[in-house]
Amino acid sequence: MGTIAGVANAVRTLEKNFWPEVTNSLRESEGLIHDLITDQLMSGLDENKEPLKPTYLDDPYFVETTKTPKAARAKARWYKAMKESITPPRSSDILHLPPRDPNTPNLIIRGDYHASITPIVQGGKDGGKIVTRSIGFYAGDDALEKKYGPGHLGLTPEARAYLIEERVVPALDKLFKKYGFK
Repeated sequence: MGTIAGVANAVRTLEKNFWPEVTNSLRESEGLIHDLITDQLMSGLDENKEPLKPTYLDDPYFVETTKTPKAARAKARWYKAMKESITPPRSSDILHLPPRDPNTPNLIIRGDYHASITPIVQGGKDGGKIVTRSIGFYAGDDALEKKYGPGHLGLTPEARAYLIEERVVPALDKLFKKYGFK
């Protein structure tokens, strides 16, 4: 790259390979993306850092499955206490998000739903897009996506920053070095 023509060629090559490298680094990070989403869910947060809703005490499921409002509240309080004993609120492991409110769901009992979350990176001109799906409780069941909205499977700003810092930036650094940039 000792000439201007060599620099120009390296810049063209770098430009041609920049977005594909971003996409590839994201594809290679699908496992980490899964872990970041479940980390957020353990704190009861969606992609906007908003608590998941409905809360246990507002969940229509308890009204639909009981005969009276009093019975619905009692069932919701019992469920909330049971969930708190199974997965007590605590800071998340990767992003160190704050503990969830005990009334906020984290969508885990045994872990089947969390395990079913599948991020898929689709290529594009701007590095791609992350699409996240889950199988729900049963194959083809999208009840949780309908109840909590698509945002519960997205990445918070902290998760996106973590992904960029830990995976995309190192991949781009390697690409820059490959073409003679420091």
